[in-house]
Amino acid sequence: MARGPTHPPDTSGSGLLTTGHGPRATSFRSRATIAGRPDATPAEASASLTLQLPAQAVARVRASLPPGGGPVAVGGVCPAARAVAVGAILGDGPAVVVVPTPRDADELVAGLALLVPELPAAALPAEALESYLGRIPPLGATTAAALALLGLAEGSVRVLVVPARALPYPLPEPSSLPARAPRLAAGMRLDPRALARELLTAGYRRVEVVEEAGEFALRGQVIDVGAPDRFVHTVT
Repeated sequence: MARGPTHPPDTSGSGLLTTGHGPRATSFRSRATIAGRPDATPAEASASLTLQLPAQAVARVRASLPPGGGPVAVGGVCPAARAVAVGAILGDGPAVVVVPTPRDADELVAGLALLVPELPAAALPAEALESYLGRIPPLGATTAAALALLGLAEGSVRVLVVPARALPYPLPEPSSLPARAPRLAAGMRLDPRALARELLTAGYRRVEVVEEAGEFALRGQVIDVGAPDRFVHTVT
């Protein structure tokens, strides 16, 4: 999944983005100009600027990188510009990006969605790994982690952003998840008890009343499922 050799992440909070160690480092300062039509309205000019600037910035950073695809260190990147630098370095993915904190992970995913939408990203919630610390992780975090890994396996996620504190702990191989993920669709004919067994095998927890993702309730021929992205009320 990862691109290039793995190195310890920058946890200093300085805003430096490091993707490798090598003799050459590239530093850049974002500059932008727009050459719109003289008769363009302010709204048209603003829309054009919004569409052009991210692509131009990514193209400039890519052009400044040394050829050959070897390890590269990019310095002088403020936190708000990390998404541009990551988008330029990674190309079309897939890749794993390690960041210092969970907040950095969420901010980088949001930045990539805004500035490099052709590179869909997901963050791995650090809370999903609390079972390794002897605590019960929130079901919402574990299902979000499963969704992120599943998306990486199926191609809907090209960049997995991981907080540094998650690195010591093993995770399921993403390619093993598609066959293990229960899938429901409108019109399917289901055996409620067979579905309940499948949900238990997938890690769902049976409860009386569904309150969060990762739970399900079986009431006769009715199953309520707290899926990661929605609440599903199934009548079988």
